[in-house]
Amino acid sequence: MKTVMIVDEQPVTRHALRLLMEAEGLVVVAETGNGTEALALARQHSPNLLILELSVSGLGGLEIIRRLTKSNPDVKVLVLTAQNPGYFAMRCKEAGAMGFVSKQQDLRQVNLAVKALLHGNTYFPHDIGHVQGSAFGNDRIDGELKKLSDRELTVLQMLAKGMSNSVISERLLLSEKTISTYKSRMMQKLHANSFLELIDTARHAGLVTDVESTEAGATPPGLDEARQHELDLLREAIDTMPTTISVWDLDGRMIMCNKQYLETFGVEPEAVIGRFIYETNFTVGEDTHWIHERLVASIRQGKAYTTDIVLSIKGQQRILRHWGRPYRDTRGSLIGLICGSTDITDRSTTLIDLEESNLQLEMANREKVSFISSVTTEMCGPLITVTAMLDLAQQQVDSMRQREAIAVAKGAAQSLQTLFDDFQSFLRLEEGNHSLRPEPLNLDLLLRQIMNGYRSVAQERGLQLGLDTTAAQQPDVWIDPGAFCRVVDSLVSNAVKFTDQGRVDVTLGTEGRGSGLVAVTLTVKDSGIGIPLTDQHRMFEMFVQGTDDQQIRRRGSGAGLALCKRLVDLMNGSLELESQPGQGTRVTVKVMLPAIR
Repeated sequence: MKTVMIVDEQPVTRHALRLLMEAEGLVVVAETGNGTEALALARQHSPNLLILELSVSGLGGLEIIRRLTKSNPDVKVLVLTAQNPGYFAMRCKEAGAMGFVSKQQDLRQVNLAVKALLHGNTYFPHDIGHVQGSAFGNDRIDGELKKLSDRELTVLQMLAKGMSNSVISERLLLSEKTISTYKSRMMQKLHANSFLELIDTARHAGLVTDVESTEAGATPPGLDEARQHELDLLREAIDTMPTTISVWDLDGRMIMCNKQYLETFGVEPEAVIGRFIYETNFTVGEDTHWIHERLVASIRQGKAYTTDIVLSIKGQQRILRHWGRPYRDTRGSLIGLICGSTDITDRSTTLIDLEESNLQLEMANREKVSFISSVTTEMCGPLITVTAMLDLAQQQVDSMRQREAIAVAKGAAQSLQTLFDDFQSFLRLEEGNHSLRPEPLNLDLLLRQIMNGYRSVAQERGLQLGLDTTAAQQPDVWIDPGAFCRVVDSLVSNAVKFTDQGRVDVTLGTEGRGSGLVAVTLTVKDSGIGIPLTDQHRMFEMFVQGTDDQQIRRRGSGAGLALCKRLVDLMNGSLELESQPGQGTRVTVKVMLPAIR
């Protein structure tokens, strides 16, 4: 009888795959969500087939394929992943995989792929050669990337997502010195003159979808002698100009500016040179992260532009005519953007108001499209699982297996229903139609009931789940039970979901403050993957797209955290978030509630 092993971080996905394999008469001998453990289990059980998700912790998926094909060549590897098949299908094939299926396809495609592999055939996208050839639109980049080893490719992806050497070393179980060595080798192989050029290569190749930041504390890119000479000449020229002039690199960091710029904004050079615009504090009146995104987009397009912006300069609202022109070296290579501005505050504001409205409408439309796309992505997985499990249940003769398939379908449907409930509650809060209905409750007992529901989930993921209510000296308060449960569920489920190992601790404190009021403090702390500083301010928005080291599987914060923030605001409370990538996250909710007398 043929045997199968499943490697995927999501327990629901592993369960669904196990049922599909057993329905085909196959035996699932092992399953795990960790890459290092996967190799040990494969050597122990020697399965005929291994179904692998590339984005697993411990070891990269490509590294697993390489090692497994050397140590256990009889094990056939089928990659089932959410990664872009345009590049990774061919890379997996070169690493030794026998098949590749995208998770965006119907799960029943897995059955066809399994049958093909077990009969000695391969199973890859029909247009794999065409896709690989057109994935980047640059044969030179494609050829240079092929020079990278699987481990170097994994490190390049992590660097491009903003991870530091220390975080990468912890995830890959390597030393920081080794990571630095990989970085130097990749710069040589890809002919990159600087770290930022290395990141640009990864971005243009489609290895990452969005890179908003590089390593924390990174300095402006180093330039070769010819480019530095051109830069020195440019600096002398622009320093004499009467208007504000600034030069920005490809990632949106300021390379230099003239004296007029410093005088106009009242800043010192060290406050702006080498920084992103949102890292400075002198621009007030517009969303500086949005300005940064528009700046980087203009640089990438390599096109000139002119626009009017409103800024608060030295405490006064000023209207500036702002322009940008691409800056290229003598070889025609794009280096960055030269920007300038002229104060036009005294002119009529009618046209500016219209332009501002158009820009806001453009931003709202972009957010709406992003939101719809995120909702569709969140719904896709559960819907596909429900369909596959119901089809499987209909085919079963054994009533026990039929009930098991239906149970998995029910679990996926329940997760979908939770998404709908959160979405509807969020809309009611946004429209001002959600009102609190306080009841006399004991927060200690209510919190223990909620946490009991997470014991099995934490145990399945190998996590320790702690609850400390020793500081809850006065737990009897008036509170809306639905609102409290939603806040706790959102914070705890998010902590458990993004913690690979270690623990999740929940602490409750209640202290009487007189006048019949109780100060309630709820803290949820995890040892998970953490959140980059550039993403922390957006984590409680609807379906935020992260840029951290788990971007592949962490598609966003969903409606849960956004709903949590709105409910805390409705209770006149506060919510604080502290996080460091690779070390974990702490979320603290503080609210003042009436005591039960």
